[in-house]
Amino acid sequence: MNAKRSTYPDELTAKMHSEFQVSEETDQKHITWSALDAIADGDMTRSEAMEEYGVSEADLVRYRSEWKELSF
Repeated sequence: MNAKRSTYPDELTAKMHSEFQVSEETDQKHITWSALDAIADGDMTRSEAMEEYGVSEADLVRYRSEWKELSF
């Protein structure tokens, strides 16, 4: 089997990838939601999740209400 390489020019590929980028705040929110899921599921303690996901207590408090709306 002969693999064929993409013929997209580099700038088009970069533009295509940029469409999938999210802001730092959105990224932090999603990471925090994952930590909150782990805590809620009993997979980790609050402290373990904060360390594993690199989130702060302030992050957990800040994004909890949005996460709760989506999760329950």
